[in-house]
Amino acid sequence: MFNKILPFTLALFFTAGAAASVKTVTVPQEMTVLTSDNSSSVLKIRSADKTEPTYIKASVFEVDESSIGTGKEILTPVEGELKKNGLVVQPEKFAMAPGGSSTVRLIYTGKEARQDRYFKIRFQPVLKYDLIGEAEKDEALDANLFFSITSTGFAVVPKKQPEYAHTVSSADFTTDITNVGDSLMLLQDCTVCVDSACISETEKRLTPGRTISLAGEPEVVADFKKENGKAPSGRWQCDLITPNGEDKMQVLQGKW
Repeated sequence: MFNKILPFTLALFFTAGAAASVKTVTVPQEMTVLTSDNSSSVLKIRSADKTEPTYIKASVFEVDESSIGTGKEILTPVEGELKKNGLVVQPEKFAMAPGGSSTVRLIYTGKEARQDRYFKIRFQPVLKYDLIGEAEKDEALDANLFFSITSTGFAVVPKKQPEYAHTVSSADFTTDITNVGDSLMLLQDCTVCVDSACISETEKRLTPGRTISLAGEPEVVADFKKENGKAPSGRWQCDLITPNGEDKMQVLQGKW
């Protein structure tokens, strides 16, 4: 549904050899929506390495809602007993052919959510022996410097009966959209224009109580005023999605 390159984490591994290897995968940015009734979905992972196989380890973390958007997310690994009431990914370890792809399944194992639950799924390229074990370790070590770029997928389990509500306020080429409801909403395909200069963004996640601002480029506004002696016209538009399993959409738009 939503596609763009995802944030990543960089890890380095030192091994015995002379070559260097960089491994990464791409994960469609698809905010997967799961419920106790619709508890399973799939993600398609692609390897960026077209010359060698890529070995992947997947990990799941539950995200504390209060930490979303703060830049300091609080993550709890979904391991052990937590897998009985959380999100699991199958398989957790797998290999991909050069330039190939693989499908993994996300499964929600919990009951109906009383509050939204948020999860991150990290896909980290690893060395071959991390999948096959120590017995073939020497055979698997063939790079002096192994770069691993971890890609992340996202999933949400909305509460059973969400109450969606939002407010919109605008001033000075800035519009604030606030989620005053009690469940996640998504802003998709946002476009902000000042005169004929437009910028676009694919997705913003609006958790309860959070405000997201859409703003015209200050330099564009300043240059227009300097050249024309007046403020330019401006406009914005976003699709507001309520991901309760039905993906209902509302178009928000305005002018400055």
